[in-house]
Amino acid sequence: MENIFRLINISEYPELKKIIKNKKIGFFPGKFNPPHMGHFLTIMKLSKKYNIIVGLTEDTPKNSFPRKTILNTLNELKEYGIKTTEIKGRLIDKKNTLDLPTFDVLLSGNKLVLQWAKKMKIKYEFVKRSSEISAKQLRNGI
Repeated sequence: MENIFRLINISEYPELKKIIKNKKIGFFPGKFNPPHMGHFLTIMKLSKKYNIIVGLTEDTPKNSFPRKTILNTLNELKEYGIKTTEIKGRLIDKKNTLDLPTFDVLLSGNKLVLQWAKKMKIKYEFVKRSSEISAKQLRNGI
């Protein structure tokens, strides 16, 4: 999957750097197991509105891909100004947000994550899937 998301070279567009600095920070957590085009389309779409931090949680579903492989794939997005961070444990089990990155809005399509954000009094936004195929379907061989 190397260089699959090479859409633009941001250094060639100084006006984009200015726009990126003025956007709010959106935190997009998930298992991303496996990362697929639907995830990347969603992230790229969200990056038009927010500076995105992708949070890789430690949830380990059945038929999991190696965590290092997932992280390496997500890290390919850094050339587009998208940051990736590892989140210890399951997000919905957290009692506070102290070990999470600083962000303005949590972005998720997972109802449990959105309920957790509401309980924690975190600003959140529902994110619609970009694809009909889910990572769970891919893990289970559709």
